[in-house]
This record gives sequence, C-alpha cells and structure tokens, in this order.
Amino acid sequence: MPGPSLRVEDQQATSSTSSSSGTEQVFKKNGERFTTSTVWTIAVGPVPNATFYYVHETVLSQSPVFAALFAETSAGKPSLTMYLDDDPEPFAYTIEYLYAKNFYINPVNGIQNVIKTLGQVYLLAHKYKLDRLKLVAMAKLVGMYDFLQKEPLSFFQMSRDVYEATASEDKIFKPVFRKLAAGLLAGMQDELYKNVVALARQGGDFAVDMVHAQRSRPPDAARAK
Repeated sequence: MPGPSLRVEDQQATSSTSSSSGTEQVFKKNGERFTTSTVWTIAVGPVPNATFYYVHETVLSQSPVFAALFAETSAGKPSLTMYLDDDPEPFAYTIEYLYAKNFYINPVNGIQNVIKTLGQVYLLAHKYKLDRLKLVAMAKLVGMYDFLQKEPLSFFQMSRDVYEATASEDKIFKPVFRKLAAGLLAGMQDELYKNVVALARQGGDFAVDMVHAQRSRPPDAARAK
C-alpha cells in the first residue's frame, strides 16, 4: 500500500469539506492530555470532498509510519495538514482506537457493513504498522461469530481482500481466519459452499488456507470443486 502524502498548509478546512463529529469529540475530550503536541489536520479521501480530522501528533506517532514522517516534517510547527487517500470511515475508527485503545462500529447499516469495515480497519492497521489494532479488530471478528454464520459470504469476501492486500507479510490475520473458516465451512449449506469455494479460484495464500479449512467439512457435504 502507498504511504501517506504530506503537504503543509496554513488554511483551515473549507466549506467543501466535511468533518467527523465522532472523532472531533474524541479530539476535544483528549485535548488537555496533549497540550504541547502539534495538531494535524488530516484530509482523508479525494479533494474537494475529503473528510477532515484533527489529531494530535503524539497520538498519530503510535504508528511508526507517521512517526518517521513527523521526524522530518513537523519540528517547530504548531499545525500542519496531511492528505491521505484512505477511506474516511475505517480511518475514523483507526483514530478512535489511537485515542481510546478501542473502537465501536455501529451495526445500524447491517452486519455486512460491519464485517467489511473490520477488514478495512485491519488493512489500515497493516498499512500504518499498528499490530495492536490488528489484534483488537480480530478480537471483534471472533466475538461476532454467530453473526458470521448468518453472513459467511461477506466474511470470506473480506478475508480474500485482506489476503490479497497483505500478501505473505501478515502473521496475525491468517490463524484467526483458519479457525473461523473451518467452523463456518463445516456447517455450510452446499449451494453457499460452492459460492465460497469459488472465491479461492485465483490461488495464492487464501486458496491454500481455504483448502486446509475445508478439511473440517463432513465428507458427504464436500461436493464443491
């Protein structure tokens, strides 16, 4: 994944931009803890429709990627602007985690959206080298196993996307996927099973781990090839 791009600006967000009220509340709540920290305005998404977040440099520096950039960019400057090509929604949860060491995805938009967003948060954690955030995201995924049984295809689609984006670099997602996939495949109806197995036809590590997960499926139900 490409790293963040930086551009220093004095101007504030214009009327063509939006801000995240949730992360703004987190920022204000924690402002007194970081009174000496540079405040970054982070524009996430395509300009001019980017979503703006205001984040303390001390908080962002939990990411080695950001910390390395700040070492060369922000010395002696009270505020700066950063432009990122990330998706605003999972980025907001990433910021929430950096402040609170946890995050909450409201299921109002459906379980499919929660599953997809957890995968997106995981990929941001991978991009910015936040292994503890990866663990938190995986714990949430395991905790919603009953819901995964109702939306297994969404889980496998999200997992394939994570595999493709992280290649063989990631060691946290795979063991969790293997365990969840084995349980989901074991009790899956044949027609849905065929659709899930089809996701692995492109090969790669995802296909290899799918083969291992399929071994838990009862022999008389394993008809898809």
